[in-house]
Amino acid sequence: MSVQRLYLNHNWSVYSEPNKTLTTHQEAIVKYVANLPACVHSILLENGVIADPFYGENEKLLQWIPEHTWSFARRIPSNVYQTCPSVRYLLIFDCIDTVADIFLDGKELGRVENMFYKHEFDITSFSTSSHDMELKVTFPPIMDYIKKREKSHPYREWNDPVGGASRVRKAQYSFGWDWGPRFPTCGIIGNVYILCIPNCRIVDWRISQRYESLERVVLNINAEVEFVSQKPVNVRFDVSYAGKLIGSCSLEKSDTCVYRGQFLIQDAKLWWPNGYGTQHLYQVSLSAFSENEQIALDCLTEIIGLRQILLDTSKTEDGYRFQFYINGRPIFCKGASCIPFHSFLDQVTTEDYRKVLGSAKMVGMNMIRVWGGGIYEKDVFYNLCDEYGLLVWQDFMFACALYPGDAEFLQSVEQEAKYQVTRLRNHPCLAIWCGNNELEQNPEDILQNETTRANYLRLFYELLPQIVSTYDGQTPYVPSSPHHPEGFEKLYNANLLGGDTHFWDVWHKKAPVENYLKHRTRFCSEFGMQSLCSIETCRLFASESEMNMSNSLFPFPNSYKSLSYLSQLNQALCMKCGVEHFRRQMPFTMGSLYWQLNDCWPVTSWSSIEFGGRWKALHYFAKRFFSPLLISVVSLGEETINVANQLVTHRSQFDIFVTYDGQLPVIPVCICWKLYHVQRNVCLMEGTKEYEIQRDTSVRVHSFDFSKQVAEFSVSNLILHVRATQQEKNGEGLVSENTVWFTAPRFYHLTLGSKCIQYSLTKVSFKRWRLNLHSHTFQPFVCLTDDNLEWQDNFFDLFPDQERQLYVRCKDNEKFPEISLISLGDAIFH
Repeated sequence: MSVQRLYLNHNWSVYSEPNKTLTTHQEAIVKYVANLPACVHSILLENGVIADPFYGENEKLLQWIPEHTWSFARRIPSNVYQTCPSVRYLLIFDCIDTVADIFLDGKELGRVENMFYKHEFDITSFSTSSHDMELKVTFPPIMDYIKKREKSHPYREWNDPVGGASRVRKAQYSFGWDWGPRFPTCGIIGNVYILCIPNCRIVDWRISQRYESLERVVLNINAEVEFVSQKPVNVRFDVSYAGKLIGSCSLEKSDTCVYRGQFLIQDAKLWWPNGYGTQHLYQVSLSAFSENEQIALDCLTEIIGLRQILLDTSKTEDGYRFQFYINGRPIFCKGASCIPFHSFLDQVTTEDYRKVLGSAKMVGMNMIRVWGGGIYEKDVFYNLCDEYGLLVWQDFMFACALYPGDAEFLQSVEQEAKYQVTRLRNHPCLAIWCGNNELEQNPEDILQNETTRANYLRLFYELLPQIVSTYDGQTPYVPSSPHHPEGFEKLYNANLLGGDTHFWDVWHKKAPVENYLKHRTRFCSEFGMQSLCSIETCRLFASESEMNMSNSLFPFPNSYKSLSYLSQLNQALCMKCGVEHFRRQMPFTMGSLYWQLNDCWPVTSWSSIEFGGRWKALHYFAKRFFSPLLISVVSLGEETINVANQLVTHRSQFDIFVTYDGQLPVIPVCICWKLYHVQRNVCLMEGTKEYEIQRDTSVRVHSFDFSKQVAEFSVSNLILHVRATQQEKNGEGLVSENTVWFTAPRFYHLTLGSKCIQYSLTKVSFKRWRLNLHSHTFQPFVCLTDDNLEWQDNFFDLFPDQERQLYVRCKDNEKFPEISLISLGDAIFH
């Protein structure tokens, strides 16, 4: 017989213990039926006990929930062991959130104090039971647990508004963040099952790659087999590509429970990040057989990719490099930081992952940073990153706080790290392990006394790197982000030219956006700008009457829709400035990851994708500034405005840059430019030039001096449009365009887009339409809005008498809804 899993995910009773009732509406025990995964908040919401936690100020009203003791219980039938006779039985919880006591048939199996690794309990001794048994998981109030650890760990946290989140191995964002609510819920977030082992099970396997060349790859396989009987076992390794078996090998037993082997793949098909090549994937399986038997006793299957990875941190004359090489090629990392997809983890679906990660792939991202204040993501997350070519910067789950250094805490972290490193190491998307988020950004906290310093070094400079080296061995590790190679004391001194940086001057310090142009860094792994969510998302938590925002004295007069539109443009233009600057610095700078990709609830935040999957303006902009071919513009000199809000100096000189990091070694590029007078709606000047651009370079291709035109027409009438096109034999290839404003848009006099833009629709296929837009006037940042439509592009510029064509997918095939649009003129003069 083979290893079997008896799942226990259904028919759980969930209730609050009577001695912890703190609210009048719970005078008696009320049991709710739930299927896993499930958390208490979701169960209470589903049963109508609480209102929508995300609406209005309901967050404040639900803080009683974590003050209760909650129990999950279900019956295990007496015949469950007879259905699967085995030598050994294990009760396994994939994820328990978080502090919980486990009981079976009234006997305590143990306590769980860490949600970040799988928990196993040997229940073989219960297999002789002749009666039904109760499996019970009890969650005491989380704050009681946290308060007990206060004396041994009294240090401050930078985000938890109450304090204590760092004392428990639970997702820290659930205690509240500057973009997320305080919902420290509890529940069983993964599968629960009985693992029945009649002979043996494969506990672990590692596949490391050795490259004789990029075409010949040797797979080294190490497998650990756990035996519960004395029967000899044979272990076989199979490799398939595109559904066809390409070969097998037998592993040799080298120790009591360790098997080793090698498999050579010739004509290897490599895995590349998104935009750099194809994501070729191989299916591998490991099977354990009894001698002379054809049925596998246990079998594990994974999807892997063949790729070399190197993080170059070597010293140079002006600092230290920080750049990734994949298959020998330097990669400019384009992407964003990712937070958990929902405040209630049981609510996240595979479709949610597909929507957000698919959106990242569509705009040209090639790296996602899994931020350290959330969770190690589910398997489906990493599987999709493998499929989509999204490298993963993986933080360990530590962020913005000091952590305990006692033996009990470190032992828990050790189990956590071993489990997660072992779980994720075979994924081709895994690019780096990072010890924590932003702890070294505040070295004074680490160095406040010898205990805090020793605890920090013990955890992030000893324990975690040792585990990565021992259980992974191929993926690079850094102790923190940001981090300087010479130590955290150097991070915020004059020398920033090493390691990665987080640059928040433009947001937290309210510095001008142009400060991005002064930030010289090897890799900018975090920077951001906040924006309002769309009116559609805002309706999830506020009524129309509550959408009028205010300053300290008066409400803003414009509609929320216009205000949201403008704030999203502000965010998008800010990130555009930063990303284009970092890409122009290539190869000195080799990464740009903005904060943040997604939201865990409907909220005003730094995200480019709203809760539910709707794209903000930033995400449409990302499709342009992350394009393999990028044309960007730098204005020379600075604009100044006096105390009377009058322009004193103007911008009239510009440098044009072309950046290319696509797949061809060299590409021919045609550069076109037009200078417009936006009041007269005429082109004043235009030109075209052709260049050859080398791969992985950023070069200045042209300079303009429009001093005469500025003197004659004034800056508030001029717009420069530049366009780069990669010419191919079969027609147009890559296209990049950019619009240059000679001063802030608020100084321009713009016409109302809704009155000046004409459009026509042509149906081209099932649910697919071609949209043509035209205007006699300059219409910047045209935004098309309709929940029933999926846009190929949005927040784009329409130039006088130049038709714009894009494709639209409509959910309703029978009737195309009337298009709603807004441009900058509408928002300003509404």
